[in-house]
Amino acid sequence: MIKTAETYHVPVLLKESVDGLNIRPGGIYVDVTFGGGGHSREILSRLTGGAHLYSFDQDADAEGNVIGDRWWVLGDNEKPKGEKEERPGTSSGPNTYHLSPEEGDEEEQHDTSSGPTTYHLSPEEGDEEERPDISLTPNTQHLSPQPFTFVRSNFRYLKNWMRYYGVDHIDGLLADLGVSSHHFDDETRGFSFRFDAPLDMRMNKRGGRTAADIVNEYDENRLADVFYLYGELKNSRRIAAALVKARAQGRIETTQDFVQAVEPLFRREREKKDMAKLFQALRIEVNNEMTALKEMLLAATELLKPGGRLSVITYHSLEDRIVKNVMKAGNAEGKVAQDFFGRIETPFRPVNNKVIVPEDDEQQRNPRSRSAKLRIAEKK
Repeated sequence: MIKTAETYHVPVLLKESVDGLNIRPGGIYVDVTFGGGGHSREILSRLTGGAHLYSFDQDADAEGNVIGDRWWVLGDNEKPKGEKEERPGTSSGPNTYHLSPEEGDEEEQHDTSSGPTTYHLSPEEGDEEERPDISLTPNTQHLSPQPFTFVRSNFRYLKNWMRYYGVDHIDGLLADLGVSSHHFDDETRGFSFRFDAPLDMRMNKRGGRTAADIVNEYDENRLADVFYLYGELKNSRRIAAALVKARAQGRIETTQDFVQAVEPLFRREREKKDMAKLFQALRIEVNNEMTALKEMLLAATELLKPGGRLSVITYHSLEDRIVKNVMKAGNAEGKVAQDFFGRIETPFRPVNNKVIVPEDDEQQRNPRSRSAKLRIAEKK
């Protein structure tokens, strides 16, 4: 099935989350979860006065939504009339730059074949360390004359990339956490137990351990911890024991190998729900999602200007707890600091006293939005 930007991922709480940024003329904004580009497109439509948007995504599939719909990059509401559809490798004029560190080359290469006056930065192929080498880069703000910059990287490196672009402070950051619909619906990536696929689950397919590596190489106790901490499964030790037993007969390579090893442990009426939690736990471990989230939120706390907004959508209690703690106390543990006089010090003030959830009509249109929670906070 061919995915378009519109079907890659339906943006959840679109208006509410972007409204929460309180976009200002000339501001610097970041969407750390580009995905299908829905939230970025809405932000771009509101930018004025030289404002700029930086959008992050580590998945090369998401990058295709920038290339395939390049007019989004320009922030236009309509595709320019008479413009031909162009793909990578076709000539598009002299004012086009593609920033991509080449294999073994420390110098950034300018490629005039990838889009209209838009800087696109891609980390070196096969490089798990997606941090830019800021020592090699001039401190030049807003390399692109256009209002959009796409960064193909894990958002945990937010602070480094902003320094790379010479950005000391930002006016707002939006994050739509979790997994894109595209990942669940892609029959080849291993994110869903609905399809028999290689047990992969990597958001970044260019390197790193797969879900199969974890299932086959972690010891029983470590597997049990993963399923208990990230899936909140009470029978995590039985699940781990079943996997160890199954892999003794042969390596667990596919989603169906995995399901068959643990399926007898789930009650029929809860099988789908518990299996979803199990896949969630494995995916979180594969992609180191909780650590990445903490690092990104702490970087955002440092980068945001006074009055800057943090708008975050979560889909499960583990994510939500971290976001709530950072907004409340400035750290993932929720430990509130006090000054010398015992006065409580917090970096944010809440914009919404209660979490915002999708209205009934949105939940009906997009059932995957049902578990979404939006929290918005403003930097003091």
